Amino acid sequence: MSRRLFIHVAFVCACERAVCMADPQLTKIKTIIDEAVSRSMTLPDETRKSAPIPVRGAKNLEIVFLFSPSRLSPKEGAFLSAPTHRMTLNAQTGKFEGLKAIKPADLGVADKPGQEIGLYQQPAGVTVDEAIARQNRLYELYDILLPPFAAQRANLSEEQRKFAVEFQKLFPQVTEPPLEKYYRTVGKEFFNWIDQAARQQ
Repeated sequence: MSRRLFIHVAFVCACERAVCMADPQLTKIKTIIDEAVSRSMTLPDETRKSAPIPVRGAKNLEIVFLFSPSRLSPKEGAFLSAPTHRMTLNAQTGKFEGLKAIKPADLGVADKPGQEIGLYQQPAGVTVDEAIARQNRLYELYDILLPPFAAQRANLSEEQRKFAVEFQKLFPQVTEPPLEKYYRTVGKEFFNWIDQAARQQ
């Protein structure tokens, strides 16, 4: 191989590696959530949608939502039952990929179908405006952290690690405690990645 050809091949390989290592362009999480809401209109009104759960699929990053029946109590809050449906959307295109009925065992959780799994209440002392602000900030953090997760990057910048710490603290403040084991089971790879990034901070 001539020196000129060797340099050309090395340059092409380096460019290919750079492309492979580049963070992918993903659809904004709020856009994906809006699509999930529109696609869930066939479910009962009392059904509660989970937070987005990033899952690495065979070909691309997927965003999964779980839907749980709920029983509302004006004085206490929402009593959630085990999820009955799973929805998947493509994180890059934002397109709907499917909604199917499931049982807890399909998700790797030992709850029984129809089992009431806990009460969700608005955190004490948090105003509606504060709750909305927390939720919107969590969505911003999804948009910041999902591209490097999709690229399977283990070494994050110091700023990205700070965002991981913020996400780790904010997620349980916004989401439903009864669904925590479902988040951790279905999104195991993502939440382990967040935990590892936060530990590096």
